[in-house]
Amino acid sequence: GKIRGELRPWADAVRKIAEEKQVPVVDLFGRSIELLEKLGPAASDEFNPPAKPGRTDRTHLNAKGAEVMAKVIADELRKVAPEIAKLLK
Repeated sequence: GKIRGELRPWADAVRKIAEEKQVPVVDLFGRSIELLEKLGPAASDEFNPPAKPGRTDRTHLNAKGAEVMAKVIADELRKVAPEIAKLLK
């Protein structure tokens, strides 16, 4: 029932670079795991694109998943870069 988070090393590297460069960063890795674990496997699977028979693509997004994650990104951008909030829909 928990996401393994195999991409954590890349997310950690991005956070480290953002800290070094002193720039804001959206923690999409953390936020997406938080959201998907809250929703649970069945609801999360609604965001998966079609895959080969017998396989499930849990890395990419279908249109519904892209819309949900775009909202997460916009919400997080409002927090880390409030000066651009007026540009977001």
